[in-house]
Amino acid sequence: MFKQSAYRRALLYAFLAAALYALNAPLSKLIMGEDAVAPSMMAGLLYLGAGIGMTTV
Repeated sequence: MFKQSAYRRALLYAFLAAALYALNAPLSKLIMGEDAVAPSMMAGLLYLGAGIGMTTV
């Protein structure tokens, strides 16, 4: 079984990942501007970045 501290750390990482993922699109729009990129292109770029990040893990 998991140790209590390892379980809590995993839970913290899961919540942190979810929070950062939720903030990704609004912050990208803020940085790039409202009309800089189409919404579908923005989603594609965000998923591409997430995929590249996951390959390094």
